[in-house]
Amino acid sequence: MTQSPFLTALDPRRVVEGSRDPLGMQPMWSALGRQLVGNLTTVATSVRGFTTLLLGLEFAGRLVDTRDGDETARVDSFLKFEQLAAYSRYIWQAETQDRVAGLRGIRRVSARVYRTPDRLWISNDREGRILGEQKTYGLWGLYSASARDSGLREKVVARLTPAANEHVRDRLGAGLATHRLRDGESIVALLDKDQHFEPKGKHKAIGRCLSELHTPRFTPDEI
Repeated sequence: MTQSPFLTALDPRRVVEGSRDPLGMQPMWSALGRQLVGNLTTVATSVRGFTTLLLGLEFAGRLVDTRDGDETARVDSFLKFEQLAAYSRYIWQAETQDRVAGLRGIRRVSARVYRTPDRLWISNDREGRILGEQKTYGLWGLYSASARDSGLREKVVARLTPAANEHVRDRLGAGLATHRLRDGESIVALLDKDQHFEPKGKHKAIGRCLSELHTPRFTPDEI
């Protein structure tokens, strides 16, 4: 009698240990790589992730400074900016040739754009967050330490360092001027309260500006 093989549940005694490092590279990285590259992590892998982080800190800082807000307000404002940037990049990807596959929160972003491409809710509640725990698993949680160790943000307060601030103001200023957004206060206004974002409607200039600031091609200053 011929017997056919069949699959069963994996024997827990045979579970592979250390499956997150199948090639055994982690010890080598810990011994050598970390000494050579001390300011980056295995989760901070996107240059444009740092772009969003720096721009978000800039606009969140403006709102906190003008509204006498605290650090909680800074985080809330940053998370909203992360949503604005994600939707802008996704909506305008055909024009900018952006690579959005690795965008943090891509599943929720794409699903919401599919449902209501003209009006996207920006907030820190469940309906607005692009990740279940956006603060932890978004750019704030995954990129802040690397940005701090790279000298891009201050160590105690989440503000841009002078060098990063100068770079962001120059890069941002050019983008804002191209789309006639002047000093960018219209972007700050979108962070001030929960509201709808219309990246190809009344907020078209903002959506296009943010998407172009994240294009795959780097400017000489960025390099």
